[in-house]
Parts: sequence; C-alpha cells; structure tokens
Amino acid sequence: KPILNIKLKQKDIVTNISYCDGNNVFISTSAGYSLIFDISEVGITGIKTSGVKSIKLKNDYVTNGIIFDDSYEYITVSTDKGSLKRVKISELDKSSRANRGVLILHEVKTNPHKLLKTLILNTKDELGIKLNDEIKVLKNSEIPIMDRYSTGSSFSKEINDIFEIKKLEN
Repeated sequence: KPILNIKLKQKDIVTNISYCDGNNVFISTSAGYSLIFDISEVGITGIKTSGVKSIKLKNDYVTNGIIFDDSYEYITVSTDKGSLKRVKISELDKSSRANRGVLILHEVKTNPHKLLKTLILNTKDELGIKLNDEIKVLKNSEIPIMDRYSTGSSFSKEINDIFEIKKLEN
C-alpha cells in the first residue's frame, strides 16, 4: 500500500535518502554556501508536512544534506569546473538552521565555480570520481587541504559526480 513520505512542491526533487546516526547536519548549496547545525533543531513532523527549512536560499539550490557525528574530520568539495579540495570541519562554526551559512567556495566573478557535491569523510576514506566514461578511485588524503575561501585544486576539466566508496560487511 503506497503512503506519502514527504510533500514536495512543484520544482522540488529528492536526490538522496540515507540513514545516518549523527548529531550534526551539514547543508551545502550550488553557490558555495554551507551550514552546520545540531540535529535537535529539526523538529519531528507529520507525513503530510513539507519538513523544516534548513538553509536560507537566494537564487540558489541545495546540493547536499548530510547527517554526521563528531568523528569526521573533513568536508571534501567538488566543483563543476573539475576542482577538488578538503576543508577541516573545525574551520566551520556551528550555527542554527534557516540561516544563510558561510562560503566554502571562493566566489570568482569572471568564471564562477558552482559546487557540485560535498562529502564528509575521514583521511583514510576512499572516494570515486566519475569523469565522462570512467571512474577514478582516490584516497581522501590525496586531495589537498585548503581553507574555505579557495576554489580548490584542479583535478580534471569536468567532474560529473563524486561518491564515497564503502566496503560491504557481512
């Protein structure tokens, strides 16, 4: 029997659903804004509601929403121009939900980078980078650590997607 799990508006798209045990929420947007807040700020809602507002948007859209615990060290950032970088989570202050957030990507006026995807990983974690018709596997430690104001280090002309590689356990 089908049931309604979330009420979507006209142009809303669900891109990812995951189960995580954590006490922090990380939201990132295409324009390079990010926000970390405590999960206790997200109230329980009914099945007919649209949820709660996580970040304030201005001509922008959310690229990622991740729930994580305090054991993680880095946010791995990829852009539509093929740049990658790692930012220490400790560089970002926790805030409250429904704020604008802080930039984790330098705004370049002439040739702007758009944030493609962010991952929350530790140093030894592996990630896959999808280029046109191939997937490259990297350790997170191979991506340079930069401050949140940089655009990142050029990796490829175009990155289609990045994802965390997990080992399956019995």
